[in-house]
This record gives sequence, C-alpha cells and structure tokens, in this order.
Amino acid sequence: MKTEKTSATLETVLSQYRVFRMSVWAVLALLIAALVCLFINRYAAFALLGLAMVFHIFYVRRQQKAYTELVNRSNIELTVMKKIGAEDVSGKSTGGLNASTIKRAGMMPCDGSPSFFWGMEGDMGPFHLQISDVSIPQQFELKKGGKNRMHFDVGVWTHVVLPADSGYRYCIIDETAVPTPIRMAYFDRDPVMFHAELGEPSLKGKAVLYRPMNEEDQRPSPAVMKSLMDLIAYTPGYTALSLHGNEMDLFIRGRFLAMPVTVSKKPTAASLEFDPFPELDYIKKIASACSSTRRLRSAEEAAAVQEN
Repeated sequence: MKTEKTSATLETVLSQYRVFRMSVWAVLALLIAALVCLFINRYAAFALLGLAMVFHIFYVRRQQKAYTELVNRSNIELTVMKKIGAEDVSGKSTGGLNASTIKRAGMMPCDGSPSFFWGMEGDMGPFHLQISDVSIPQQFELKKGGKNRMHFDVGVWTHVVLPADSGYRYCIIDETAVPTPIRMAYFDRDPVMFHAELGEPSLKGKAVLYRPMNEEDQRPSPAVMKSLMDLIAYTPGYTALSLHGNEMDLFIRGRFLAMPVTVSKKPTAASLEFDPFPELDYIKKIASACSSTRRLRSAEEAAAVQEN
C-alpha cells in the first residue's frame, strides 16, 4: 500500500522519467530525419547525425544520469534510510565512514583512499550505524618480489557502535570476501592477530577466524555465530565481520545499496519501495548478539561478577 511519501516521491521520479524518455524520442526523431535526408541531401543528413550525437552526449546522457541518481536516492530514502532514521543521502556521501574506519576494523588492507557512495548514518535501537557502498584499494603481488598490482574490493560497509565495550577483538572472514593472497599477506604483517580454528564445521574451508595470539577465549559466542550464519545463508554476497571493543564492522562483498536502474520500464511504487539491503535486519541481530555477551578482562573482574 502506497504511503503519502511514496506517492509524492513517485510523482517526482515519474516527472524525471518523462523528461528522459522525451529526450530519447528526440534523438530517435533526429536519426530518422537523417536517414530520410540521405536520399535527398547528404550534407543535411550528416548535419542531423552530428546534431543527434551532440544532443545525446550533452543532454540525453545527463538526463539518464540524473534519472538514475534520483531513482537510487528515492529508493534508499524509502527503505534503508527509513530503517535507521537517517537524515540525508547522496551519491557522493560517505555516511561518516573513512579510511580510518576500515583500517581500525583490522580485517583487510586499505592501500590508499577508499571511495564511498550513498553513505548514511542513523540508529537502530541502541546501535548507531554508518552504512555506505565502498570500493577499497588493495595492493598485491602475483608472485613474491613481483610488481605491485591493485585490486578493488567492492560492496557494502556497515559500521556499528555498540552501547558498551564487548571486551572482544576478532575477525571472521569469508575467504571470498577478501581474496586469499591479499588476506594472508595482510595478516602476515600483523604481529597481533593469529589465524585460529573457527570451530564451525559448516564453515570449514569457507570462512576463517583471526584473534589475538594466546587469547583462546577471543572468539564468537554461539549467539554471534548463529546470527552470522543466518546472514551468510541469506545473502548472495560474501561477509567479513570484525568485533573490536564497542565497534562492530561488517563488509559484504558484491552487495550494493544502489541497485541497477532500468530505463526501459516506468518506475512504480513497488520498485521504489523494494529493499536493496535486507541484510541490515540480520546485521542488527548480529550486533545484538555481540552486545549480549561481554568478555571479562581479568580474573578479578570475573570473581566480582561471580560474587554478584
């Protein structure tokens, strides 16, 4: 059922769609006129072809870009933004995310300046979220000592601030979320994080755990594993999760907030209200599981909790 906001948004999108479609028809009319003129006056035909090309490059393509951006923004406003109560979004916004966020998560390299698109921030319950499409530059060598090459890991990055310090630090990474050679080289450079057994048979050969060395209890609780596995089973993308203190980061490679926009079909209320990132509901459950278990940092703290 269409809401008042959806109806108003749809009218705006339809208006831009009509402008774009009219520009396309104008180009087709110029091309047909040029074809007819080939049998009458070749110079006029070439002039019309040139006019059609200039009109397409400097007007039609701009109208298509404006329409695509409007559809994406309208779709995100009616879905993801609504869920987290975000106030603004645009194709160039970062949602407050930056290279420091990625590096602090400690689950993949960020060799240069990442690009963020359609970023936003808001709240879901007790959690503050920053979400954005992202392209992360990562250097790698095809062979040891060889020339550095650049790989771009692209997907959706969600940064969650938990209500309190969990006491945990670990990463669970799908082996496709970060290409294996890049992941292994990255953690080989990290003297803190250690590759450990995840302990989940269904994820053997699919995902890996990294935790601080000599801290066996730094691993996901059963509640976190269940919530994460529900997401893995649902999403067509590839996940990487980092929990560090009161911050949780989750990257899904191959998923995007901005969906492909077809220009051959008229937009509808249903298409504008289609949720591009339903994984967000699963991410909230993972954050809740991360918040429900707190790691005790010392024997004294454990004894105090036991006494109470």
